[in-house]
Amino acid sequence: MRFCEENGLFEQRVPRFEKRVDRRHMLYKLHESATSKDTEGKDEVLTKLRTLEQICVSEVDAFLEKFEPGQPTTEFDELLKDIVETEVKFYKWVSGSGH
Repeated sequence: MRFCEENGLFEQRVPRFEKRVDRRHMLYKLHESATSKDTEGKDEVLTKLRTLEQICVSEVDAFLEKFEPGQPTTEFDELLKDIVETEVKFYKWVSGSGH
């Protein structure tokens, strides 16, 4: 609030943006779009997504099995980047193929 000297009253500030900014993460928005209720073939998409997630979890488990304390985490960083890229490609494939 700010004080307006013309009328001696406090007025609410005018927002800088006329609409609300969507701050959701891109991956979240892609997931939401691919799994929304009105998506055709939703069950197939969810089944493929679960399979993809199981593969990713297996890869992380395999990495953690051989990880030694003090070992650089660059390989793990790359693994997580690959997982995110794979998920983004999956969602883009779903939206492009009409599932």
